[in-house]
Amino acid sequence: MLSTLLIRNYRILQKIEVPQLKRVHLFVGKNNTSKSCLLEALHIYTSKGDPQTINHIISSRDENWNKRTDVNTFHQSLAYLFNGYALPEAGKDPIVIGPIDDYAKQHIMSIKPFQISEDEEGVNADKYLTHRR
Repeated sequence: MLSTLLIRNYRILQKIEVPQLKRVHLFVGKNNTSKSCLLEALHIYTSKGDPQTINHIISSRDENWNKRTDVNTFHQSLAYLFNGYALPEAGKDPIVIGPIDDYAKQHIMSIKPFQISEDEEGVNADKYLTHRR
């Protein structure tokens, strides 16, 4: 169970810190105030960054996730995960989800440089989004 929570650079959440979580925590707010983004981030954390979870989150918002599309569509689909909906420079401004002071338990997603190749089935970009947990 998480006792604190840090979410950084996820969608419109530039940085959220909850210094004390209880067994039950209630997040309330008006429409478009990031409640769904917070739940998505927790879903990514609990799934340990499972690609199917990320795929589900992106596709459930009709953000065109599909590994077999053109490179620009693939980049834009990943960009929806990052703060400001733009891909950061490689190795900079990762998404961080987890306890505030326990780096070893944080889930970190960042962009890593790689070479894009295409085969008869489309774009091969499996090494684009990296995870560490």
